[in-house]
Amino acid sequence: IQKNITESKKFQNVLHQIAQGISSSIGSSFFKSLVAFIGNTLKIDCALIAQLSDDKKNAESLAIWKNGELIENIHYSIKNSPTELILENNETVHIENVHLQYPSDKFIKKLKFKHCLGRTLINSNGLPIGVIIILKREEIENLDFTKSVLEIFASRSSAEVERQQYVKELVAAKEEAERSNSLKSDFLAQMSHEIRTPVNTILSFSSLIKESLEGTLEDDLQD
Repeated sequence: IQKNITESKKFQNVLHQIAQGISSSIGSSFFKSLVAFIGNTLKIDCALIAQLSDDKKNAESLAIWKNGELIENIHYSIKNSPTELILENNETVHIENVHLQYPSDKFIKKLKFKHCLGRTLINSNGLPIGVIIILKREEIENLDFTKSVLEIFASRSSAEVERQQYVKELVAAKEEAERSNSLKSDFLAQMSHEIRTPVNTILSFSSLIKESLEGTLEDDLQD
């Protein structure tokens, strides 16, 4: 009995790659390694990972791999782009003739991509925080296998995006605390200076009054 185990071997290789190198890296290095690995493994034209803005109206790529190399990141509007449809679904979305469905998307139109496969990145609270997308001019081969690979990496990517957001919030909180502490120190120094001047004047005149009235004041007035 013959059995084609090519797809099974491919899948095992993907899992092996995840267990090594790629999954252990973090930050920009992780995203760059990931899109390059996806592009080379799945033989596609483009792979990208993008993070959503706070208002969920825009997205900014964290890494883009196109035709064998990493390219400069882009910032784009979610409206009238494949990302909009991907975010509306809780599963991997396959869009055919994507160049015709989204004619206003300059990135897709320029590179003439016809097929798109994407999945939403979800944080630990169940909220969308980004997308992972692959694009190809020709039909995507082994669609089920490709979906499985994308789902595996979507989970790991979600964790990394969320980790980066958490680190960013910690840094912002630290900077705010340092700024507040600096403002407090400046305020106290300024107040100390401003109060010292009139207080010294009061003390000087009080001393003069005390000397001029010495021996004529009762104890409570002396105090």
